[in-house]
Amino acid sequence: MIDIHTHILPGVDDGAETVEEAVSMLSILKNMGFDTVFLTPHLNHPDVKTDVEDIKKAFEAVKDELEKVGVDVFLGSECYLTPGYTHPLIPLGHTDLVLVEFPTIGFPHYLENAIFDLQLSGYRVVLAHVERYEWLIKDKDLIWKLRDRNVLFQVNVKPLATRNENALWYYKNDLIDFLGTDIHSADELDLLKIDLREFRKIFERSWELI
Repeated sequence: MIDIHTHILPGVDDGAETVEEAVSMLSILKNMGFDTVFLTPHLNHPDVKTDVEDIKKAFEAVKDELEKVGVDVFLGSECYLTPGYTHPLIPLGHTDLVLVEFPTIGFPHYLENAIFDLQLSGYRVVLAHVERYEWLIKDKDLIWKLRDRNVLFQVNVKPLATRNENALWYYKNDLIDFLGTDIHSADELDLLKIDLREFRKIFERSWELI
């Protein structure tokens, strides 16, 4: 199974602070059944300052140690899109997929332009934790418009497993392309209680898209 949304890379954002914590987090995911994990630190986030080159150096420094857990790890990023953002992105591994997020409060009027610009640059856009965007779930026409424009949707594991209303809507309408834990610390042991077998169809789709 693939987890495309984590904050495991240590010492770069608001996720893992040490290599030891990162290893513990990966162990949690392995015990959940994940064998492929993308490390997606924040980029361009208004509250979490990060640097692309620092992220890449950090990944190269710890990759071998993390993979001793028995999970394949790849670098990516979770890019917070703002109007006219043109800074470097880190796609998911060796793919053309980019994980992006928008403000959760207040409709971002630049959304379609920002996504279109990325697509023009050759990227496939994955919208992170779509269940969080109340402005989006209230505009079903926009959801289907984004789908028609080949935008992919990622939902977080915990909201879906606990039957969050928004997450369930995407699930029932067969609109979830990727699941992600969005794990930020080794304290999230409650993830181990989640049975992912019922979502196997989503993971099969994810493999086809990677």
